Amino acid sequence: MSNYTTKTSVPVDAVPVTGTIIHDTSIPSGAARAIPITPNYTTTFSSTEISNDQIECYSLRKTVMILTGIDIFFSILYSIYNPYFLITTLLAVTGYYGAKNYNACVVFSYFVYITLDWLAKLSVYIIDATHEDPGTTGGAAVMWVFIIVSTLINMWISKIVYKFWRSLRTISILELAELKERELRRYHYVYW
Repeated sequence: MSNYTTKTSVPVDAVPVTGTIIHDTSIPSGAARAIPITPNYTTTFSSTEISNDQIECYSLRKTVMILTGIDIFFSILYSIYNPYFLITTLLAVTGYYGAKNYNACVVFSYFVYITLDWLAKLSVYIIDATHEDPGTTGGAAVMWVFIIVSTLINMWISKIVYKFWRSLRTISILELAELKERELRRYHYVYW
């Protein structure tokens, strides 16, 4: 027992700290000395075996980080013309942050944002294409091709972000902690 008493019913045990005194004549007396201490613990993640779920989650993370990086780039370009696009830039940055830190809540928020974004764009495109001025000719086919391609790309991005979010929700806490601690060398970019 220690000499220190507390007002709790839990006894306080003190463990003496021991060290090694190193007598070195090359250091002048009175100077500070550094004594290397070897840690007496082992890491929890000493195994080299990585599960397929971890590889899939890490691969999806890398893909989502690239997609959000592209989204950030184009949002910054759009914000030059209209400052309201700074809001979309901030939303894309939060998506990048969520992917980088394996934050499922932020990744889901980014998924909701991009899904609502392409749904709103699709609605505006359809309204604009159906209310075309009768005096213009030849632009409707190009407009519909643009609408279809743009919507398919945005749906594809939403699918990958959703897949990453679902992977974050299904992976175990220990596997996720191991992913946060390590950088995997074996991964692939997810295209579908």
